[in-house]
Amino acid sequence: MTSVTPLIERSEKFLLLAVGCYFIFANFTPVFVTHNFVACLYMAEALLDITFTVIRQPGSVSPHWRDWLVAVLGTYASLLVVATPHVAPLLPRVLCGGLALAGILLSLSAKLCLRRSFGIIAASRGLKTNGPYRIIRHPMYAGYLLMQAAFLLQYPTFHNTAVLLFTWWMQLMRIKAEEKMLETSEWVDWSQEVKWKLIPFLF
Repeated sequence: MTSVTPLIERSEKFLLLAVGCYFIFANFTPVFVTHNFVACLYMAEALLDITFTVIRQPGSVSPHWRDWLVAVLGTYASLLVVATPHVAPLLPRVLCGGLALAGILLSLSAKLCLRRSFGIIAASRGLKTNGPYRIIRHPMYAGYLLMQAAFLLQYPTFHNTAVLLFTWWMQLMRIKAEEKMLETSEWVDWSQEVKWKLIPFLF
C-alpha cells in the first residue's frame, strides 16, 4: 500500500457520502414524505454501498487511472437520478417495486458474500465463488441493473434515462477492468464454469 492510498480511500468514502446526501436531498419527498417503495429501496441501496465501503479491507487496487474513472463514474453517477412523482410509470407500481426488491436482495446477497472484500475501485481482495457467484460473475452489478431499471420504469424521464445509460456504459467498462485485475489461474478455472457475466443466457 502506498503512502497516498489512505488519502485516496478517505476521499472515495467522502465522495460516496456526499453524492448519497445529494440523492437524499433531490429525492426527499418521494423517500421521506410519500414513502415511494422504489425510491426508498434505491436510497437503501446507496446506504448499503456506503456501509460496505466504510468497513472494507484494503486491497491491491488497480494502478490505471481509467479503471478509477469508470469505477467512480459507474458508482456515483447512478445517484444523480431524480424521482419525479408527476411522471406516469411505464409499468404498474407493484411490478416496479417487485423488480427493485429483487435487485436489492441480489446485490445484498453479493455484498454479504464479499463482506470486507467489497470495493468500488477494481482491486484484488480475493476471489469469491459462493452464493450468487455460482451463477453469474457479477451478481452485485446485476442487482444494480434490476434496481436501476425499476427506478427508470417508475420515473421514465429524459434525465434519468441519460444518467442510467451513462452509468451502465461505465459499469460495462468497470466489469472489464475488474476481470482483468482478477485474472489468475483460479479465476480462469472459475470463469470457465460460470460463463455468464451479468445476465444468464444473454451476457
